[in-house]
Amino acid sequence: MKVIKRLLQLLILLPVGIVLVSLAVANRHDVKLALDPFSPEQPALDFSVPLYFIIFGALLVGILIGGFMAWVKQGRHRRTAREKRYEAQKWRNEADRQQKRMEKLVSDGKGQLPELPAPASTSRDVAKPAA
Repeated sequence: MKVIKRLLQLLILLPVGIVLVSLAVANRHDVKLALDPFSPEQPALDFSVPLYFIIFGALLVGILIGGFMAWVKQGRHRRTAREKRYEAQKWRNEADRQQKRMEKLVSDGKGQLPELPAPASTSRDVAKPAA
């Protein structure tokens, strides 16, 4: 199974890597990135960077924002799982406590469990003889 996973990973990542490298080589010329929206002719802050930096940067920001939004969207499910985990732990602790109580009763009674009283019989419970 591990070999198949590794092979699929290689078959997917190799072409993606080739495409990314060819994209970077094809877009290596410098572009001016201006960070001043009010004065586009003479911006106060601008950089000259290769175009592929901008493309990969935008891709990275999109991946990070998408991952964050998915994490936020799944918060409800994580909260439900956390509540169920706490409830399960509470019931495990209760079962352990009852098990210890039962072991104590057995050891105090020398192997005998306390008997429950017999149910009270009523006229409905008694079968009427056939005539």
